[in-house]
Amino acid sequence: MKRTRSQPDLPHADKRVHIKDHDSFPVYAKGTVEIQLSEDSAHHYRLHKAVLGRGSVWFMETLNQPFVEAGPTQNSGRVLYRYILHANGGNDEPLLTRVSLVDPPTVEPIKSEEEDTTMHMLPSRPPSEAPTGANPTDVASSTVNLTSGTTRRGRSESSVIIIDSVETSSRDIVRRDVVEVEAEVKARAKRAQQCRLEAYNNLFLVLYSQEPQISTTNIRIALGQCEALVRLAELYRCLNIVRVYICTTLHQYRDQLYRAIAKDPPRWLLISIPIQSGPIFAEAAIHCIGCWPQWPWKTTWGFIPSKALALIKAKAFELQRLRADTERNLFLNTIRLGTRSATLSENNDYHFDTWMVVSVFRNWLANAIQECLEVNQEHLPIYFHKMSKAGDAYLPLPAVELMLFKFNGAGFGRWTSLAEDLGLIKKFAEEEVRAITRSNLTLKVEDAKINYLTCSNIRMNEYPWVEGDSEWYHRTPPPSMSSYLFFILLIN
Repeated sequence: MKRTRSQPDLPHADKRVHIKDHDSFPVYAKGTVEIQLSEDSAHHYRLHKAVLGRGSVWFMETLNQPFVEAGPTQNSGRVLYRYILHANGGNDEPLLTRVSLVDPPTVEPIKSEEEDTTMHMLPSRPPSEAPTGANPTDVASSTVNLTSGTTRRGRSESSVIIIDSVETSSRDIVRRDVVEVEAEVKARAKRAQQCRLEAYNNLFLVLYSQEPQISTTNIRIALGQCEALVRLAELYRCLNIVRVYICTTLHQYRDQLYRAIAKDPPRWLLISIPIQSGPIFAEAAIHCIGCWPQWPWKTTWGFIPSKALALIKAKAFELQRLRADTERNLFLNTIRLGTRSATLSENNDYHFDTWMVVSVFRNWLANAIQECLEVNQEHLPIYFHKMSKAGDAYLPLPAVELMLFKFNGAGFGRWTSLAEDLGLIKKFAEEEVRAITRSNLTLKVEDAKINYLTCSNIRMNEYPWVEGDSEWYHRTPPPSMSSYLFFILLIN
C-alpha cells in the first residue's frame, strides 16, 4: 500500500497500526496521544491531548509530567505521547502507562486473576488412580488370592482388564475435567478482556462528548457495561463527565429499570452512588431496608459502603419501631359499647358476643406473627397487607360464623351483631396499617409480588453525595480492574 499525504507517519509504525484517511474517532490525524489497548489495531487510538486533559484529571497530570525519552525521536510533531495497557504493580491491575516513543510499542497480554488460582484447585493425582510404581497385575492378584488356581488365574486376568479400563476411564475423566476447567477459565478471561476494552472505548467516547455504546434493549447487559465504565471513570478521575451519560441511559428503561433493581438492590445501590442517581439509590435502599436483617440477593452486604450500610440499619430500626407500635395498637384494638370497652365478666353477659369477635381478631393476629417467626420470615409481614385490603382478605364472615356459632347460650351467643362488629374491627385495622403498608417504591409492589415493607422514606439530604464527601463510599482501597470485572461476570 502506497503511503499518501493524508496518512501521517507514525514512529515505529507496523502493519497492525492503521491510520484512517478521515479525521474521526478513534483515530484522529492530528491527534498527539497514541493509546494502544491490545495488539489488535482495532483497539488503537490516536486522540487529542486537550480533550483528554480537559475531561480526565489523571490524563491531565500524566500528560504534563516530565518524561525522559530513551533517545531521539522522529515524530515530526505528530505523536508526542504514547500509552499502553498492561499489568501494573503487584496486584496486576491493568492501567494505562506512558511509554517511550523511541522503541516500538508492545502491549503485554493482561493475565486474568482467575487464571492464577483455578489450577491450584485441581488434585495432582486422582484418588482412584493407583500409586506410582504399583503393578496393576499385583493389585488384581491380591484381591482374588482366596480362590483356587484355575479360577484365580481367570479372575485375575479379568480383574486386570477391569482395573485397566477403570484407570483409563478415570484418567480420561480427570483429563476432560482439566480441559473443561481450562476452557472455562480462558472463556471467562476473554469475556473480562472484552468487557474491559468496551469500557475503555466508552470512556474515550464520553471524553469526546459522544454517546457511549451501552445496550438500550437489555438492562442486564447495560448494567454490566455501566459498572465497567464507572470503574474506569473512578480510576481516571472523570466521573463528573461520565455520570450524566450513564444516568440518561439507565433511566430510559423506565419500568424495566425498577424491576431490575428489585432483583438485586445492593448491586444497583453500589452503582447509584458514583453516578449520583437519587431515584436509583432510594429505590435500592428501600428494598434493602424492607428485608433487613435478611439479605436474599447475590451481591452480599460486605460490598456495601459503611455509611450506606449504616443508613440501611438506621432506617430498618425506624421501620421495626413503627412495626412494633402498629402491632401494639392492633392488639389494643377493641369495640366500645357505650362508654366502656367490650369486656368479659360475671356482671355483663351482653358483652360476650362483641368480646368474642375482638378475641378472634387478636388470636388471628398472634398466630400470623408466630407463623412468620417460625419460618424465619419476620421480614415478610403478609398480615399487614391483608389488613390493608380489609373485606374477606382475612377472617371472612362465613368462617367466623362457623367458628362462633358453636358457642350459644341462654343469655349470650346470639350473634346478632356479628357482621357489624367484625366490620368495625377490620375498619380500624385498615386505618391503623395504612402508614406501614404505604409503598415509596416507584415499582408497583402488587405487580412485583413484594411482601416486605416498603414504606421507608429516603430524603434528598440523606443521599451520600449531598454531604460533599466524594470518597466516602470507598470502604477499602479500590479493587483491581480485573477483580472488579471478574465479580461482575460471577454475579451475571
